[in-house]
Amino acid sequence: MIKILVLEDDVKLNQVVSTYLNDSGFHVNGCLNAAVCWSLSGQTCFPTQ
Repeated sequence: MIKILVLEDDVKLNQVVSTYLNDSGFHVNGCLNAAVCWSLSGQTCFPTQ
């Protein structure tokens, strides 16, 4: 399964994008700020292509 890390500080937009990607079959983590995003990126493997 492809994992996507979404960084968007607008709560509603973050939720919409994350829900859309999740419904499309991706594993999504939505983050509202860079500190949380950075922390999650170190805990989970998000491979680049």
